[in-house]
Amino acid sequence: MLFHKKVVNKKRKTRGTFEMEKIIVFGVGNICRAFKECYSRSHYEIIALSDNNPEVWNKIQNDGIRIISPAEMIGMDYDRIVITTAHAYDIEKQLVSMGIEADKIISISSVEEIKKIRYNGRFELYRSICGEIETGNELAERNLFLSARIFADQIGKRRINNLSEAEFKVFSQFGEDGIIQWLINNVEIENKVFVEFGVSNYIESNTRFLLMNNNWSGLVMDGSDKDIAEIRNWSRLWLYDLEAKNCFITKDNINALIKESGIWGDIGILSVDIDGIDYWVLENISIVQPRIIICEYNNTFGNDYAVSVPYDETFDRTRKHYSNLYWGASLPAFRKLLNARGYDYVGSNSAGNNAFFVKREYFDISMISGNPEKEFVTAKYRESLDQAGKWSYLKGKEKLEVMKDMPLVDLEDGNRIKTIGEIFRIN
Repeated sequence: MLFHKKVVNKKRKTRGTFEMEKIIVFGVGNICRAFKECYSRSHYEIIALSDNNPEVWNKIQNDGIRIISPAEMIGMDYDRIVITTAHAYDIEKQLVSMGIEADKIISISSVEEIKKIRYNGRFELYRSICGEIETGNELAERNLFLSARIFADQIGKRRINNLSEAEFKVFSQFGEDGIIQWLINNVEIENKVFVEFGVSNYIESNTRFLLMNNNWSGLVMDGSDKDIAEIRNWSRLWLYDLEAKNCFITKDNINALIKESGIWGDIGILSVDIDGIDYWVLENISIVQPRIIICEYNNTFGNDYAVSVPYDETFDRTRKHYSNLYWGASLPAFRKLLNARGYDYVGSNSAGNNAFFVKREYFDISMISGNPEKEFVTAKYRESLDQAGKWSYLKGKEKLEVMKDMPLVDLEDGNRIKTIGEIFRIN
């Protein structure tokens, strides 16, 4: 990797009798564009943009602002970092782990948070700016919805080679929004209800576009008080039939949690993503019979072994192993479980982390011309941490090597517990 000279000790511009705040904007997507269109240029000077995507590093935007890597921010002269991405919580943790002071970080993934931007030593309420940003966000959202609907209509009931052909993103992490739209056009669904758990604050999720675009009803659950409170305080919640439940999910309480929300029997979609004991929770769900199941699998465990972390109702991904890679189950584990229950595996997203299963009797498998069972995408995202809690960006077998002494349940060998080193033949 080439390292470029950092922009340091840049002289602070002034306006009138006060100095302008120098800010770095983290995230170069739609929220960033909306922010740049309406932030007060008389109060702030954007000295750089940053993003985790290396493909955009060192590019110069039309306004002359360069996109830098996160590492380049260290040592720069700035007053504040403004996060403009739906992944604000994760980005803030990343920046703090890099040694950046938490009180220098502001997020505008929620418009309310921009109301307290430090200016000239005071906290000011920029109601007019907030209004403009809300307008910008709403306009960007409408444009996204329009483009998504056009694409969804075009692909409609078309036969595809694999699910990646249907991908597009509005609120999903990767291309799940498009895949879901294609599936609901091709799977017979009577009860348009979803259940999704592990949603954080629901800004990024598998079912939000389904809720807003297709007017489905749903239940979302997460263990974070703060995130669920944010969903319940969503200004547009009144428009939709959505319940947000704050709970810590186990295999023993999952059925009761769903039932007490008045949901049981035949439903449209179940989406499972709790970064831990996903396999054991899914195995125990009996209160609902979803026609479509989406489950996040651990790509690090590959496509050869049906394995899962052992059940532990207190499982916490980060605490279990410093690498942040020890969680969940392999794709073959979910295929084994759900194939036995009458589901066909129809493929994964192109990022290689979400698998899609459809109840056999409601879907014509010939709508997918490829062979999902033989296709496996090796994930390119790198989310490993070192023992100091900083990004280590491990690849391939390196990820398994750091976890070689950790236990897995071998679901093909009588649920025996073995080490990762034993299963994957790592010395």
